Amino acid sequence: MLITASCALVPERPEWPDNLPPRSYYESQYAADRYNQQFQSKQEYLMWVQRFYTGWGGVQGWYAIREEILAEVDTASQARMRDELRKLDQRISAEWAKESDRRVIVNQTVQAWIDAAYQAGIHGDHWRLLRQISADVDALLAGTLEPSRITLGRYYPDAEQPPAVGNLDKASGQ
Repeated sequence: MLITASCALVPERPEWPDNLPPRSYYESQYAADRYNQQFQSKQEYLMWVQRFYTGWGGVQGWYAIREEILAEVDTASQARMRDELRKLDQRISAEWAKESDRRVIVNQTVQAWIDAAYQAGIHGDHWRLLRQISADVDALLAGTLEPSRITLGRYYPDAEQPPAVGNLDKASGQ
């Protein structure tokens, strides 16, 4: 039996969903982090970027969460809010997709922001929260803010902390 080399070809660049931010953005983020490259392949990094947006294993992705947030914003502000959220979620996802032990934006951080977004709907202050989270992302990435400081209480001190979602450890695929 003869098998030609063309039958065994694996695409070097797997398909990238059209609804995600540009693949080139994430490739440049990966290329810029030589430290993370020691622990995570580019393919694995890009897989986690996709999972951030689309979800996996019963975990809701950012796209669904973002649409829930936008549904609470007045129609006149939705387009502008969507643009601002896109900028923010690219920065968040680029860090979150890194190897679990090599990132400063972790599952608990993202969950705190999601919980705060629901509180923003109750309080009607999505824009204030968006500015505060954006500043916190800058500080986390600059190393001037500890990830453990990101809690629902940071944004809404009087809010009741929702129950823990459970272990969403990326390494286990859960």
